[in-house]
Amino acid sequence: MLLKRIFRRLMTEFSNRLPITRPSNTVEGVILSLTSYPARLKNLHIVIRSLLKQNLCAEKVILYLGTDTKDSDIPAKLKKLTKYNFEIRTGYKDLKPHKKYFFAMQEFLNHTIITVDDDLIYDRNLVKDLVECAKNNPGCVCSRRVNLITKDNNGHLNPYSKWKWEYNDVMEPSHSLLATGCGGVLYPPHILPPETFDVHAIKEHCLNTDDIWLKFMELKSNVKIVFSNNKIVHPLTLRHTQESGLLHTNATGENRNDINIKKMQEFTGINLVNYAK
Repeated sequence: MLLKRIFRRLMTEFSNRLPITRPSNTVEGVILSLTSYPARLKNLHIVIRSLLKQNLCAEKVILYLGTDTKDSDIPAKLKKLTKYNFEIRTGYKDLKPHKKYFFAMQEFLNHTIITVDDDLIYDRNLVKDLVECAKNNPGCVCSRRVNLITKDNNGHLNPYSKWKWEYNDVMEPSHSLLATGCGGVLYPPHILPPETFDVHAIKEHCLNTDDIWLKFMELKSNVKIVFSNNKIVHPLTLRHTQESGLLHTNATGENRNDINIKKMQEFTGINLVNYAK
């Protein structure tokens, strides 16, 4: 297994260094959206290259940067990629990870939005997997990586760390699944309620846990999650990006996911245990 992982990394990194060709297979009406911050920008061009080298290309790849980012923070290697179907948009409210969906969904109201993270090298089937999944599951959020919400033997909601991560045993749409952003998540247009874009509520209840915020918004609109049944569940991590990041405080460490789940249950009146397996 170790040799297989090493081989996969070497082949993916080598392929990602090859020249980018103009897309010949583009799906109109699909936006690939992500966000980042100054400390991550140095190597972000590697992530963007993987998004521009898809077997099925999005209409646009858009990087949303907050007011914490100056133009001088943006490396030349990243700017150079804007000659392709890649845009860098700056000066947005600093809504932390929420920036990857928040502005794209409002600027491109009638587009499908696919969100991705800024610390992963995506395989070439990312867009293809999600678009095909959406065609087969209309009205659902499609995700390449999902966690199963679980409860204990007494019927109480388990802490986030005891949910079944990277779950692939449920193929049909379900309220019991949580779409996790790192794998890539597809949102059809107009699928989330207006409350999704309540800046005050985001900051008060769920600023650093966008996956949790979006799960409750999906439940408010009775939207189910479906696993796209892809071979690669977790993309390769970009080297030297895992020393920091939300995983260390959201799912482990400070356990912020559990804190914010409690806040969101009180805020929305939705109890996740009713959807747990």
